[in-house]
Amino acid sequence: MTIRFTAVNYRIHPAVRRTLDTLLSPCRRRYFAAPMASVVLILGIALASPAFADSGSDVIGDEAEAKATARDRLLYREALFRHYTNDDLGTLTLLENRHMGSNHIANRFHNLNHILAIEAGSRYGMFQANTEIAEHLAFTVREKDVLQRAKLYEGRVAYEAGQYTDALKKLSESLDSLDRVGLDEAYYLMARCYIHQKRPADAGRALGKVTEGTFWAAYGYYNLAVYYGENDPDVNRALISFRVAAAMTPNTEEGLELKDRIYLSAGHLALLSDEYDKALGFLQNVRADGASAAAGIYDYGLAFAGLKRYRVAIQAWHRAKKFALVVPGVAEAFQAIAYGYEQEGLRATSIDAYLEAVSVYDKEMRHTAEIRKSLLADGMLAVLDKARRQHNEAAWFLATDLVTNTPTVAFVNFLMSDDEFYALAKTLLQLDGMRKFSRSALDRLDIYEQALAQKASDVKKARSDRKALLNTSNLNEVIARRNELAPDLKTGSISLVAELEYVDRILVQARQEFVSLRKQMAAAESGFSDLNDRIATLRDRYSAALERSDAVIAEYEGLLAKRGDELLQRHYDNIEDFYLRSQLSLVNLYDDLAIDELEKMQADKMRSEREAGAK
Repeated sequence: MTIRFTAVNYRIHPAVRRTLDTLLSPCRRRYFAAPMASVVLILGIALASPAFADSGSDVIGDEAEAKATARDRLLYREALFRHYTNDDLGTLTLLENRHMGSNHIANRFHNLNHILAIEAGSRYGMFQANTEIAEHLAFTVREKDVLQRAKLYEGRVAYEAGQYTDALKKLSESLDSLDRVGLDEAYYLMARCYIHQKRPADAGRALGKVTEGTFWAAYGYYNLAVYYGENDPDVNRALISFRVAAAMTPNTEEGLELKDRIYLSAGHLALLSDEYDKALGFLQNVRADGASAAAGIYDYGLAFAGLKRYRVAIQAWHRAKKFALVVPGVAEAFQAIAYGYEQEGLRATSIDAYLEAVSVYDKEMRHTAEIRKSLLADGMLAVLDKARRQHNEAAWFLATDLVTNTPTVAFVNFLMSDDEFYALAKTLLQLDGMRKFSRSALDRLDIYEQALAQKASDVKKARSDRKALLNTSNLNEVIARRNELAPDLKTGSISLVAELEYVDRILVQARQEFVSLRKQMAAAESGFSDLNDRIATLRDRYSAALERSDAVIAEYEGLLAKRGDELLQRHYDNIEDFYLRSQLSLVNLYDDLAIDELEKMQADKMRSEREAGAK
């Protein structure tokens, strides 16, 4: 068993970035773009609309700053919710809009939105854009903790690029003013850099500053233990680090899985060093219902076998038979059971165990061939969907009887354990998410267009109803009548002259209001036309993104099918090897039994002859 640490890889195929650019281009603006008057988010995309414009955009001073801060706060909270629910595309869609570049009032939430955009963009490999944001923050931000967070990101990028000395420099510069979570990540990354530089003592000192009971501490000490296990001839240093890592692991579902892996790695390392009692001490802590259970059970039995306690080992290995054969340790356990019986001198029982193993291996090979055919015919997305539906039906995993037909979800877990396959599958799922987003956006655009058409119809009807009121000919008749009466009124009393002047003012104001109303109604009709043009443009963009996603997904389906077929072929060959070795062991056992039977018959014959000669 190879013990290693696989870091999370956020890099992504350029095709995903191109699709993202198409999706985000309707609302994308440079983060330091020219000021914009107003913006409104409609359907998850940015649409500027007179109906939704910010009427306070011309306010200056503290009131304008307060409004901008409130707007940034609302945007941050909604984007943060999407980020916490792993909707990174939705997060980017909210943040990559005109408002982010509309004004650079240095309020805290505006800058936190920048940091959130960096975090979400990292999931899609948008390192260049994120670097530009971080560099921009270095010049504009006032809050020191936000600035340090940007430096932390720069250190993370340097670490991902393998520039460990530069990463250590940037991470060290970020330590001041970071919150506790940021400090934990910084010290964890520094420890990773030290490990890559073969400086385990410095790594240990960095990990000593990480908060106890966090994943940063648990993974950090786990990585250190793996380094010692691979490079230090003294296995005890690695085992001590494994113990510390287990003690640091939080008691969450993910934490329990990590703790199982820690105990499994420590037990396996002790097993390889022939320290069977230590191995048992670690392996007995692996949960019986976790993902590492089967491998832990198999190693647990090996430790007892190393102590020559085969009966106890056989009892342990029997517990692994309920798991799918694709799970590490299960196929080995079937042969180990037969071997254990053989070591105990129970040849007949050993033969039965080998026959059972042969039958199970044969079914597994046939089922693997079916999965390969399904993968090539239906594509990886269909297989993933089937695994998702099957995963919701947990009865197969909880069953205590023998599992001879490996569920699809177990095969998917097996495929995902391969780094190359996982990276391809992650990209495929991201692309599929973009495709679903594009389809959803098109559906929402249709709904919005229908609502807009209804609103335009209502406005047109209202305009028709009020058209008579806005007819200036009636007003002109009143003005003409006034002009006819004006000469007589001017020769009248002072009160009549004052009344005439009042009527003149009213008529002038009425004419101005008439003209203004006509212009407003014309502008409203023009506004609806502009929005329809925007909708048409967006529909074209999303349709193009959908078409591009379909093409790239088809490409990745082919790549995944090829890689998955290779992995399944490898599994098939592995099971076939167990199948052939079990059959060979059966042949050898049958030969041994035949020889024993022949020798017994010869001995009985010789004894009978001696007895006959004696008579």
